[in-house]
Amino acid sequence: MMTIIDLLVIGLVMSAFYIFFKQKSVLENLNLQKGMQFVFIGLAIIAFFYFLDLLTMFVLPIFMPMKQAMALMKDLHLNQKWLVSLFGTGFLVIGLSSLLKTLLPNIEILMGKLKLKEQEQKNTINELSKALEDVKALRGILPICASCKSIRDDNGYWEKLENYFLDHSEVKFTHGICNDCAKKTIS
Repeated sequence: MMTIIDLLVIGLVMSAFYIFFKQKSVLENLNLQKGMQFVFIGLAIIAFFYFLDLLTMFVLPIFMPMKQAMALMKDLHLNQKWLVSLFGTGFLVIGLSSLLKTLLPNIEILMGKLKLKEQEQKNTINELSKALEDVKALRGILPICASCKSIRDDNGYWEKLENYFLDHSEVKFTHGICNDCAKKTIS
């Protein structure tokens, strides 16, 4: 069971290193590389401890008697583990606090920008809703008299074109006379 745990921790640390180097430019753009370096030093210390653990279990018994190898492993676990915990955890804490120190102001700025965008969207929605309320659209087919240009309403009553538009839209009329009608009127 210990071997599986050791290999799992080493594998996780190696995958973290892989991700770090693959995303290095992103971390640099976000100014996070210093904090990540501390995190990885802490992870490397912990991974090194687990590597030494594997070494004492599988490699040392090849070169020395098993009893002596077990004594080294016991010493590693009993006397050296506190160093790994102290330094590994210390570097992790320093790195994570550096990351938080860098990220939190950026998150606050982004949240402020997000709130501004949300407010702009609400304002736009309100403006569009108000504009939609103000629009009165005429749709469909309007029955209009070919002679006097009166319009028949839904109840079958005929009313003057101007009155119909005043009742059904925001249109206001001003009267003038076109050139053709002016010539007819004068002649």
